Amino acid sequence: MQVMDKTSLSIVCYIEMTMLFLLLTVFLVSSQMSEADISRKCAAAQDDCGQCISAHPSCSWCVDDQDEHSQVTDRCRTAAENTKACANFINPVFIKQETRNMEFSVVDDPTATNVNVIQVKPQEQNVKLRIGETAKVNITFKKVVESPLDIYYTMDLSLSMSDDLEYLKTLAVDLVDHIQSNVTNNIGVGFGTFVDKVVLPYASEDQAVLDKVCGDDQTCQLPFGFRHQLSITGNSTNFEGAVLETVISANLDTPEGGFDALMQIAVCENIIGWRPGALRVILLTSDAISHSAMDGKLGGILDANDMACHLIPEASGHSHIYSKSQEQDYPSIGQLKEVFQRNKIQAIFAVTNDTYDAYKDFPNLLPSYVGVLDGSSRNIFPIISNAYDQIKSQFAMTAPIPPEGLEMNHRTLCPRTSTWKENSLECDNIALGDEITFQFDLLATACPNILGHVDKVEFISSFVQDVVSINIDYHCDCDCAVFDSGNSSSCNNHGDLMCGVCQCSDGKGGSHCQCDTSASNSELLQSCTDQSSSSEALCNNHGLCECGACECEKGFFGNLCQCKSSDCPTDEKGLECGGELQGHCENCYGDRRCICNETGGWTLNKANSVCSCHDDKCKAHPGEEVCNGNGDCICDTCECYEDSFYWTGRYCNQCVHPDCSNLNGTCSNMQLLSCADCVYKNGRVDSCLEYCEQLGIESKTLTSLPDCKNCAVSPSEEDCNHCNSLNEDLFSSIVCERIQENDQCLMSYKIGWDNDRNNFVVLIKTRNVLVDCPQPIEPIIIIMPVVGTILIGGIIAMLVWRHFKTKWDKKKYEEFLNEISKSKWNAVDNPIHQTPAQRFVNPNYIESDDFSLSKESKHGKPDLLTFMQTAD
Repeated sequence: MQVMDKTSLSIVCYIEMTMLFLLLTVFLVSSQMSEADISRKCAAAQDDCGQCISAHPSCSWCVDDQDEHSQVTDRCRTAAENTKACANFINPVFIKQETRNMEFSVVDDPTATNVNVIQVKPQEQNVKLRIGETAKVNITFKKVVESPLDIYYTMDLSLSMSDDLEYLKTLAVDLVDHIQSNVTNNIGVGFGTFVDKVVLPYASEDQAVLDKVCGDDQTCQLPFGFRHQLSITGNSTNFEGAVLETVISANLDTPEGGFDALMQIAVCENIIGWRPGALRVILLTSDAISHSAMDGKLGGILDANDMACHLIPEASGHSHIYSKSQEQDYPSIGQLKEVFQRNKIQAIFAVTNDTYDAYKDFPNLLPSYVGVLDGSSRNIFPIISNAYDQIKSQFAMTAPIPPEGLEMNHRTLCPRTSTWKENSLECDNIALGDEITFQFDLLATACPNILGHVDKVEFISSFVQDVVSINIDYHCDCDCAVFDSGNSSSCNNHGDLMCGVCQCSDGKGGSHCQCDTSASNSELLQSCTDQSSSSEALCNNHGLCECGACECEKGFFGNLCQCKSSDCPTDEKGLECGGELQGHCENCYGDRRCICNETGGWTLNKANSVCSCHDDKCKAHPGEEVCNGNGDCICDTCECYEDSFYWTGRYCNQCVHPDCSNLNGTCSNMQLLSCADCVYKNGRVDSCLEYCEQLGIESKTLTSLPDCKNCAVSPSEEDCNHCNSLNEDLFSSIVCERIQENDQCLMSYKIGWDNDRNNFVVLIKTRNVLVDCPQPIEPIIIIMPVVGTILIGGIIAMLVWRHFKTKWDKKKYEEFLNEISKSKWNAVDNPIHQTPAQRFVNPNYIESDDFSLSKESKHGKPDLLTFMQTAD
């Protein structure tokens, strides 16, 4: 193991001490913050003593007399504060009084019948709670006896349980004897049976239907809801007789009416014969599930179960029948739980294996135990024995429902353990002599609606007959009788002094009834109440309401003491509002506002809300007006008037109006013209830009000059962007045109006032030779008319020639026809007529060179005759 040197050890110790100091500091700071919050709660409850002690458990009410000149105005403060500032104050504490606390019973024979044993204490106690303060009360249980056992056997008489009934008949006497021998000898047994509601579709009293269901080999009695056949008794012979008289019955659907039976057995305490002090157990055997609430609607039964006893004697006089079976719906599990807890009853459900799943969760819903029957209920003995052992070794209390305005938590300390079981009221494996402590936390969150109302909470258990009652009162009013006096001199003999406050007679008012007023006291108090605040505190808890007017505490002011002269912002030196010379604090309704000394030139700094700005920093020279008279000094910075377009700059001393410019914004201004002319001719070259800048003119070139009035309608045009910088209000822009002397081109430019640069700007239309300048005559313009004229003339000449040629041909043709008509010869006498001659020659026989083959075949022989025709 490595040993640390002294230096390392010192460093470790220093670090540990530092961490401890930091943790202690954090704890103290958090505690102080908590105390400050409590103080604020107390300070807001100054109306009366009851309101004060209900605001917080640490609040107390001072009952000392406070004369007119007393600086003490708050009566409701923490107990620590009133200990220092007040001689007498009311600070109620939790009160607990055990009004009935008899000791546990001492029993020589724990198995004997003991009706009036005491196993729970205290039996009754009174408590008085402080609102908001948690109080603890304990209840202790000690098991001093084994409780007698009352077991009521109720059986399902549906047809499927016939073999179980027959087996029960054979061991009726043995059942009681077995319980006395193996479970407890202090036993009482009762017996009853159930089928179902005799309403379709549950069961039918039609004999034909019953015979069909039961069959020829089975005798069935008419169905019924629930029949009580034997009250609790220790006589096994009576139990045997009741069982032997029982005849099986039948119903139509699968579920049975077991819940109706459980309800009547639980609530008909006198008829069933439950013994006081006995452990009350209902043993229900069935092979089917039970109908529950809302199932009755299927049979037209709409009335809910009223959880009341409705057993009436039958004609035989030996049994009782459930009279409301056909009129009221089945009870719910919640209703059964309520009556079981109220009447301290537990149940054992002995069911068949195929219905076990339907009952297995019942112990989580109501006090009960579930066991599985074999084929004919032959294991009923061990089921009863195991259930009783489990029940008698347990103990639990029922958590009561707390009244309105009361919160309740609980925990249990079981035997043989030192650990509390939170949110539990149960213990297992309880033996004779064991003690259980139940602890309940009571927290009153609000006073009851009726002053002086006392709530009663009862703590019960299904395992014992003992009931513990706690009567809960609340500290919601003050008992100031010791300090009160009627017609007190402290009230100028015009009122009663109650809890240190004067209750004035009619016509008098004020803290000491020193005011004469025709108004009622409530009206005077109303005039001291701030209507704009959610709180109804008089004078905002910072003053006294004297005769309808507020007299404020030191450090507070305003007609309702709504303002105080503290808690305003501080500057970097920690001075509130910058110091007394610069401003003062007016913190009204928490606005933390600094009022600056404007006469001394101080103004508010919006960055830190203190008076750290001075008007001298808004003057260019000492003695001048602030911001040159053209603006306001806002925290060392001039803000020029918005309705003035003339001035700007650090001190609002720079004129920004066109009238202040040395340029004349007209088309005749030669400087503007020369700038535009240079840019128009040469473009935006450096020399032209420098020239315009020397003249103090900004120049821009555009493809077209925008009409800024139309831009307001159609702002999407690209050139309209240039209109945004023009201030048309100060200077209405004008368009100028000038013809260049050298090339006769038309130069267009627009003069406007640039709002950003506060100077004239010239918008120059880019030179467009085709549009702006005169254009030379195109050759094609000359050639085209000449060629066109020639073509047209030629066409006209041809048309004229053609016209005359047609007329000449027509004339000659007419002359030819005329000559023919005058001729007298015929065809024979025609001197130019020659008769044709024909000759036919076969080329195959002519050797003459005059003839030749025009075409030869592939073999050189002619394949075509040539006919030649010659003239003689």
